[in-house]
Amino acid sequence: MSANNDSEQRQRLKPILELMKAENYESAIPLLKEFVGEFPANEVALGMLAAAYQQLGMTDSSRELFQQILAQNERNALARFHLGMTYFQERSWTEALKIWEPLVDSGEDFAATFYSGICQANLGNKNLAIELLKASGHNMPRNHPLFQQLEKIATELNFSLS
Repeated sequence: MSANNDSEQRQRLKPILELMKAENYESAIPLLKEFVGEFPANEVALGMLAAAYQQLGMTDSSRELFQQILAQNERNALARFHLGMTYFQERSWTEALKIWEPLVDSGEDFAATFYSGICQANLGNKNLAIELLKASGHNMPRNHPLFQQLEKIATELNFSLS
């Protein structure tokens, strides 16, 4: 089957997406590598492969792919967020902050803003942390799992979300 157009590529990715949803990363990776070999510019497939690597603790491989996506499309917010998370998970606060800066500056990415606040708190910048955490709460849906964490942090750092 020739998958020259976007619709055909999406169809071919569907069964792989099901493997990812089932957290069957080991089975998804070879299929994604084959797909990416055929369609190296497909950001969705690259992102799925990077995410699978990230879930399996293969940080360097994951990071390389997220960087490749951003080299193709610097505005890919999902790749930027997850690249930052690879540094956050290693407690490389300053590096994560640098990567997330465009997302935070946009004022639209509550998750990157939330995690940037956590980074600033870990760097000892309490006032900046509070400012970022409050900003994240403005756009964060109240039913989002991060909101409960945000409420707990607000209590610990003694600030109001309203």
